[in-house]
Amino acid sequence: MLNKVTAQLTEEVLAYFSEKCRKIAHENPEICLVSMLTLIKKRLPFVSATLAQAIEGTTYDEHLKEAKIKLAQAEAEVKS
Repeated sequence: MLNKVTAQLTEEVLAYFSEKCRKIAHENPEICLVSMLTLIKKRLPFVSATLAQAIEGTTYDEHLKEAKIKLAQAEAEVKS
């Protein structure tokens, strides 16, 4: 099961493409995320420069710090 932040981000990303995608992501965020990552993995040799840069950027310190903050905020909300 995904935490609230991860589920919400998955829904927001898919909502960019259509309302139907947003609804599916809202109902099954974990399945959609695994599906998305699987497709990205299969297409890695052929990804656009923008997507390649975004994927590589996920491991940069500033992006990891931002993700940790979002997760901590979500955990704090759950506890309160």
